[in-house]
Amino acid sequence: MRPSLADLLFRLPPAYVPRTGWPALAAIAAGFLVFLGATVLSAVAFGVMLHVLGLPSNVTMPPMNPDEAQVRVLVLALLIQQAMMILLTLFFADRFGGRAAAVLSLDRWPERRGVYLGAFGLMAVLLVGLDAIGYAIVPKNVVNDLKPFEKLISSDSWWLTLLAVGVGAPLSEELLFRGFLFSALAKTRLGVGGATLLTTAGWAALHGSYSAFGVFEVATIGLFLSWLLWRTGSLWVPMFCHGLYNTILTVLLGVVKLPT
Repeated sequence: MRPSLADLLFRLPPAYVPRTGWPALAAIAAGFLVFLGATVLSAVAFGVMLHVLGLPSNVTMPPMNPDEAQVRVLVLALLIQQAMMILLTLFFADRFGGRAAAVLSLDRWPERRGVYLGAFGLMAVLLVGLDAIGYAIVPKNVVNDLKPFEKLISSDSWWLTLLAVGVGAPLSEELLFRGFLFSALAKTRLGVGGATLLTTAGWAALHGSYSAFGVFEVATIGLFLSWLLWRTGSLWVPMFCHGLYNTILTVLLGVVKLPT
């Protein structure tokens, strides 16, 4: 008899097993190189595109008041960064005698396909609760955190924005943090709990441009996604939830206007 969704997420023993040959400190150093290398290449590509197109170089991320050409260059640079993070993470995961699919927990699938939608349903409930609390306490911060993405998705380059936010971000971030780094940290004395806290802290720091509440919300989501990885043993589940959430939120921002 196949296990139920509740069995997989709550009752059965956790399925995650770290399978990497990377020492923890070496993995952290490699992860830093992945992010730094991808960021530097993205910045260089960004500068070159601005120069070739004759655009001003005062575009920031998040964008304040970019024109259409600047938006396109900004999102293309972001996609380059995400692509390089993915490629470099896959490259490093294959070192130290490891196999990328195993190290990143990509070679395992939940026994029930319904676990994906079930996990996303739990995540949706969590996020609705967090957003309701945030909007009740600090509505301005919640709106300001979302405003830059509203500007990007409202441009003619909306499809590039959707690709970067809905696909590029979940793949690059999950592979690096809850795939590569998580496995190396989880096999140490820190265990899964320590790996969860450290990778969530690193992932939240990546979103440091958000408000304090926004960073708190990101950290809470990170804890939940790490829990999904631990329960299911598959990175595909948190990647699916991360990607679907980003996609739905981005589409909504293109349809529903935020208050000024």
